Amino acid sequence: MKLEGATNIHLEKVFRLGKRKPDAIRPRTIVVKFSRLSDRAKVKNASGRLKDTKFGISPQYPREIVERRKRLVPIMLKERKQNKTAYIVDDKLCVNGEIWEGLVRKLRDKEFVQIVSEYDVLCLSECWVKCPDEFELDGYEKKYLARSKCGGSGVVVGIEPDFIVENTLDKHLLDTIDFISYVSDVKITDRLSEDLKAPNGFGRRILDICKSIGLRICNGRFGTDSSKYTFQNKNGCSLIDYMLISQDSIFTLIKALTVKDFNMFSCHAPLSVELYLNVDRKINDQCNCVKSVYNRVKWNEGFKDGLVNDMLTNVQKFDDLMLNLTEHENDIDKCVGALNNMNRS
Repeated sequence: MKLEGATNIHLEKVFRLGKRKPDAIRPRTIVVKFSRLSDRAKVKNASGRLKDTKFGISPQYPREIVERRKRLVPIMLKERKQNKTAYIVDDKLCVNGEIWEGLVRKLRDKEFVQIVSEYDVLCLSECWVKCPDEFELDGYEKKYLARSKCGGSGVVVGIEPDFIVENTLDKHLLDTIDFISYVSDVKITDRLSEDLKAPNGFGRRILDICKSIGLRICNGRFGTDSSKYTFQNKNGCSLIDYMLISQDSIFTLIKALTVKDFNMFSCHAPLSVELYLNVDRKINDQCNCVKSVYNRVKWNEGFKDGLVNDMLTNVQKFDDLMLNLTEHENDIDKCVGALNNMNRS
């Protein structure tokens, strides 16, 4: 079968399920594993061309997502009965263009809470639908920051150079003129990328910034794992999440950059960065603390009867002391001193 709009597709594994039946109306199910995410996106985008045919395409979800989709189906049908536009995307229910329960549901999601509980500091982005400022997460302190849309502008730079090509002055000119102190851009390494599209408007702005102030894009300069796609949706895949660093620090501070696998919580793949750190590992095992010895007062049961007799003898003095405390509330130190002297007498 040929699917128009999906050509040059590379498949890693293909399985046909079930036994062939000559009288079967529908074809047997075929399970396919793609070699590249871009090929999967091509086939998914072209699946609409199979409408009104006996063929169809559907993504295969992990068991956890399948269970969530089953729980959302009754809610989706209920919303549709109320003349609302409701549909399920992966494990999320969209009602009238908004994600159902949004942030509240995430905080009830055991897997989400388990993942965020493994770290001491959390930076949450693109987690709000209506941008509420109030939310609670046990064990964490909230810090309010001005939120802005990061990475969602669709910055595509492709494999265009992020430095000025052939940006050098003639050596004879540099040797003869003393007042020239121009530092030219240096080509460090070629940048790899799975996203070979030409830079868009936002991408050219990023490239201009890199050329102007000496920044370099780390993606694609630390092996093939750093050049992978970082974003995917129904329209395809792109590399739009970047790490930028100054030209003279890229290989002295960055040890490795890896684009991790996509997960069910975001359409953006996480970036993992390993840094070179100069850490003083000297352990100070000598204690210079001053050890002070304090006098301790310990109760002796042998003085119990004597203390009771003294308190009964000085009942009138206690009454006078309470009266004095009531009349002179700010003079508490004198009352405490009088009580101590009374017990010593």
